[in-house]
Amino acid sequence: MLSVFLAKFLHLIPRRLLRKFAYSKIGSSLVLSVRNKESSNKKWYYIFEDIKMYSSITSPRTWDIISGKDPELEIKNIFLDNIQNGDVVFDVGANVGEYSLLASKKVGNDGKVICIEPNPLALQELSANIELNYFTNLEILNCAVGKKTGKSIIHDNPLNEMSTLDVLCHLR
Repeated sequence: MLSVFLAKFLHLIPRRLLRKFAYSKIGSSLVLSVRNKESSNKKWYYIFEDIKMYSSITSPRTWDIISGKDPELEIKNIFLDNIQNGDVVFDVGANVGEYSLLASKKVGNDGKVICIEPNPLALQELSANIELNYFTNLEILNCAVGKKTGKSIIHDNPLNEMSTLDVLCHLR
């Protein structure tokens, strides 16, 4: 499979060089071009045991997972060690659901996972990842959590597939 070979190859290149290339004009054009072509034909990968997730081959997280070198493996194990069957777990800033999916399996049918994600693009991926695994014990809330009630603007960064929120504007 070409994507697995590519991920393993790219994993050998130091991250600082890849980051420098990805943020260059040529690199960012290439990354966005690949992601646009991928969006109509997403591929899924196993992220942890038998849990699957759609992911872009242009994402360094995908390279880590395919190469079997997940830098968050220890954190995931600590996270899972603190969850019991039947628990209710809140995933604030669920993004595409990596930790939500892990929690969903651990809490089982007697538990529930509340996924809170304000970004509509991440929300679509989150929903697709939940459907991919046939999980039914998750609830998705399309909102943000903060100290104040208000409105905010979401800024997407297509190069690293992350988003940020502006400081909330207080509603009167």
